[in-house]
Amino acid sequence: MCSAANDKAMKVAVTPGDDESFIIDHDGTPPLTRPPALRICRIGDADRGGVLLLTTDHSLYSAQLQTNRSSLDLTLLRTDVVDVDYCSGSLELFVVLANGSVQRQFITGLGLDRYVHHPHAWQTLSFDPVEIIDEGVRIRRVCCSAQGVVFVSANGETYVMGSCGEVFKAELQPRHMRLYEEGKELLDLAAGNEHFVMLVAPYNLADDTSSSFDRAINKDNKDFDYANQRRGY
Repeated sequence: MCSAANDKAMKVAVTPGDDESFIIDHDGTPPLTRPPALRICRIGDADRGGVLLLTTDHSLYSAQLQTNRSSLDLTLLRTDVVDVDYCSGSLELFVVLANGSVQRQFITGLGLDRYVHHPHAWQTLSFDPVEIIDEGVRIRRVCCSAQGVVFVSANGETYVMGSCGEVFKAELQPRHMRLYEEGKELLDLAAGNEHFVMLVAPYNLADDTSSSFDRAINKDNKDFDYANQRRGY
């Protein structure tokens, strides 16, 4: 685990920069340009909640809007995160790390910043408890509804946790479950309060189309050669 070196929040003004990056102005010093933002995630309730900001260099920030609504308290939380999401019903924050593992912590009324810098606040989830897969399961994506979570592995396998209607219920640990038809690949997914939406496509559609085209050309060439032989060419 890699946590931020400085756990003090800094008062900043955040404005758009080039290439979708954002610029941090700190106490009148020259602006610091950070990599483009990859994901924004709201946590907590409307009164005391904040947002998490994930950038393309795996940096995860927490941001709290100040009462004057003109600045944010921005805190660097971690530098090893590739995806993040929050379950508003179960009050759980999930982060996918660069090494493919997943950690979670419960966000209590005391707030995120009180505990997030302590390694013991995070719990690592197990996706292969009996170690069936030699190289282990590497997760690349997490998506949360109010009470349920879907994890997507590097090879496109899906795992579920929590509850989502009749599909899965009260899963205390990640469980492997195929959520879309075999022979298709998952392109993207999103969640509402009580449902998930998945964008899928036939697996290797471009390769299959190319192979079919090549077979058709080869067949036409063979038919053409056979016809020429019949004509004596």
